[in-house]
Amino acid sequence: MGTSGSVINVGRRWSHLPGGFGWALVRAAGLVVATLLAQSFFWSPSTPVALKTMVAGVALVAAARPDVALLVLAVVVPFGRIVSAAMSPSAPVGITEALVLAFLAGWLWGCLGRDVTRGPAPAGRWPGYLFASVVVASVLVEIGVYRYWRDYWQPFLGQLIAYLARDFLNAELETRPWATAFGLPATRAAAVLLEGIGLTWAVQAVSAGNRTFGRRLLWALAAAAIGTAIVSTGMALHLASAEGRSFLSILQSGRLSVNTSKVNTAASSYVLFIPMLIGLERWSRRSDRGPSSLWGARSVAMAAGIGLLLTALWMTGTRAAMAAAAAVAVGAFALAVMRRRVRWTSWRSSVVILVTVTFVLVLFGLRYYARTTAIEAGTGIDESFHLRLLMWRAALSICAEFPVFGAGIGQFPFQASAFNRDEILSRIPRFNAHNQFLEVTAELGVIGGVLFVGMFAAILWRAWKAFRTSRDPALGGAIAGVVAFLITCLAGQPLLYNVVAFPFWMVLGVLVAGGDMSAEAAQASPTPASRRLWSRVITAFMIVLAVSIPVRVWLGKERVNFALARYGFSELHDTSDGPHYRLVRRDGTFFTYPHARWLKLPIRRDDEAGRNRLEVDVLLDGRRARTLTLVDDEWQTVEFMIPADASRRFRRVDLSVRAPAGVSAQVRVGAAEIREDETLEKGRAR
Repeated sequence: MGTSGSVINVGRRWSHLPGGFGWALVRAAGLVVATLLAQSFFWSPSTPVALKTMVAGVALVAAARPDVALLVLAVVVPFGRIVSAAMSPSAPVGITEALVLAFLAGWLWGCLGRDVTRGPAPAGRWPGYLFASVVVASVLVEIGVYRYWRDYWQPFLGQLIAYLARDFLNAELETRPWATAFGLPATRAAAVLLEGIGLTWAVQAVSAGNRTFGRRLLWALAAAAIGTAIVSTGMALHLASAEGRSFLSILQSGRLSVNTSKVNTAASSYVLFIPMLIGLERWSRRSDRGPSSLWGARSVAMAAGIGLLLTALWMTGTRAAMAAAAAVAVGAFALAVMRRRVRWTSWRSSVVILVTVTFVLVLFGLRYYARTTAIEAGTGIDESFHLRLLMWRAALSICAEFPVFGAGIGQFPFQASAFNRDEILSRIPRFNAHNQFLEVTAELGVIGGVLFVGMFAAILWRAWKAFRTSRDPALGGAIAGVVAFLITCLAGQPLLYNVVAFPFWMVLGVLVAGGDMSAEAAQASPTPASRRLWSRVITAFMIVLAVSIPVRVWLGKERVNFALARYGFSELHDTSDGPHYRLVRRDGTFFTYPHARWLKLPIRRDDEAGRNRLEVDVLLDGRRARTLTLVDDEWQTVEFMIPADASRRFRRVDLSVRAPAGVSAQVRVGAAEIREDETLEKGRAR
């Protein structure tokens, strides 16, 4: 085993979190959450049995052989969207996320009872854990705020658990918090990030116990990326044949990607794997001791794979990805020159080579710019850069408004429009920041943004130090690919799309393992004093973060439109022989706008109460306004004036139903008629 293999593939076993109990708690919480979310995939009767079997199989394999399960993920995950559309065309399912959750659940289950030896802390571990804590705290805040839109605490918790356990991977996400369907965008946004971080540490942990695993995982990921490039190229050939055009015309004027609906995101994936595949090819050439014919065939295959990835990258028409690839190529060339890996015969030849390279890059850039300009002019999106500037400005405005903890995980698309009134953006109902780092900072504040960047910086720095001492081409290619991917994050948000994000997190895990084998990492041993200091800092951070949650929930009430919320009310019942109504059992609450001055509310006894007498107290802002006695099945009406109160954002109306012991305290409530100030619109019906 050469130096390159030992550097790229070997990490250290995870060290205990402070006190040991912390790590056990994190592992147990992760196991419970991953299992809860993963099993939701099995509830939908429309999901094909084959996909359910695949998910269950990954979980079982991950518990016994996590290295094999990770290789399966590496091959299947990039094709998740294709597999879903092919096997369940009528109702595409979240197979990609289901596979990752199943792996995490199985892996964490398999970790139970294992002895975790001490060793150097993996690079980026603490920024990663603290960033994950910030994400968890933010989603808890959003759940608390979401409760104000939905229902009383007890029924809300039941709805939340049912959503996570049954509908998380099956139901369409409902972005309107007051809608009938339950949906929480924060959970989806948080899950993708937390699952990715979990994959990174899983890869690192598996690499620590398997000296060849890291390189095999990179090969599997690269092969899958080439597979997606083949599918996209095949689609281009199919379009050329169907439209009677040449393949070159498709390359010149088309933008397409098959494995993800976002072509810019697909481009981020390709720039991740192109330098990585080049590094693997160089490593293979260095370590290969087979016959020359086999070496030649392998070189041809590698060249074909790189060519396919470049072709697929070109078809995306993404300038940011091209710029990232060029930047990494120039950086690698400059590094080779500085390290004297490229030798010149004379200064004249140096000038000639530099001029030639510059000419090729400029020519390629102009040609590519002309292509993308033609595409944008043909599709009416020639203001893409201007749009991004406006989106970045909106993100910066949100950062200025919520500097510490941000607007909340997953909330940028819903908050951005309030911070940018530009006419162009007003035509887009919801949009992302088109800058991963700005969006994370806008949603999680400066604290989250710094930890997010710090996690990547720590991992890359340690991996870079390992590369400087080992000159491992595979490790160098992985570093270059991750850097290129992160550059594309400056103009997009590829980490929001799991078919691209999950492979990136796995590559990052290989970097963690490779960086842990540097001489400095192997010799690193913090002193007891520094360990105590870090423990105190982290403990103080976690305490502050935990205390901030209820405070942020309380402050988050300000953005809730209570006039759209109702508690304790059933779904709307539509009858042919009477008015529409909702059921209220014991207690119900709704709200009106502050300028309401008169309320009329029809109520009648429900059939479940039988012929028993019911009494309904109607309270306004906590004070009883009327009491209604229901002795038959006829509709009765309660109405009263609402006095002005400028100190309230909304007026609260509570219904309290009283019934004899053993009798269902359930009534039917019709649509409320609300009249407002004379100067405002009258007759607003609820």
